[in-house]
Amino acid sequence: MNRLTCVSCLTTFGATSWDGWDMPNEPHNKELGGWIFGCDACQDACPFNNGKWVEDESFPGLDELGERISLEQIIEMDYGFLENVMAKKFWYVGKEKAYRWKINALNAMRNGYQERYAAYIEKACGDPNAEVRRMAEWVKGETER
Repeated sequence: MNRLTCVSCLTTFGATSWDGWDMPNEPHNKELGGWIFGCDACQDACPFNNGKWVEDESFPGLDELGERISLEQIIEMDYGFLENVMAKKFWYVGKEKAYRWKINALNAMRNGYQERYAAYIEKACGDPNAEVRRMAEWVKGETER
């Protein structure tokens, strides 16, 4: 495993800059494909973990939450939902970095661009968070080429 190209590391805590989230300048942003946060392929590849996962724990609300997580829906999520619902279920992102959901969704939209994403990218250009707006403007420029 190369931590410098690990989807989980790059989408959570191993970004280009430790003091900021700079997905437009992340050298591997295209390679992240459609992943929003970690793929955990390493867990399947690891000889110590392979075949060890047993689904015997409950993850309350997962089915309902799964219906609300698409790239488009993430762009439309308000920050209250991201901070109070998503951050509780996905603790590794945290309330203070909830905006990264939108940044990573925008990156995934860029990587698998479909015309239907244009309206969501445009909407994100007016997001309350400056980092999301910056990412949306970059993605808009990338996809209009």
